[in-house]
Amino acid sequence: MLSRRSFLWVTGAAGLSTTPLSAQRGRGGDAPAGPIPPSIAALTSMRGLAKPITADERRARLEKHGG
Repeated sequence: MLSRRSFLWVTGAAGLSTTPLSAQRGRGGDAPAGPIPPSIAALTSMRGLAKPITADERRARLEKHGG
């Protein structure tokens, strides 16, 4: 039977030996493995169309969801 100390050491070492997929990719991620469909490639950013909600809209959302 493993002692508590041995168990913690083994599980800690096992956790360090496995690298999460996100860490393998790095911060930016990798390019997709396959070709991008034309319908997806043709999409453009809509970030410029985003508008912050007003204080009144925020209050209404909070009231609606019990916040």
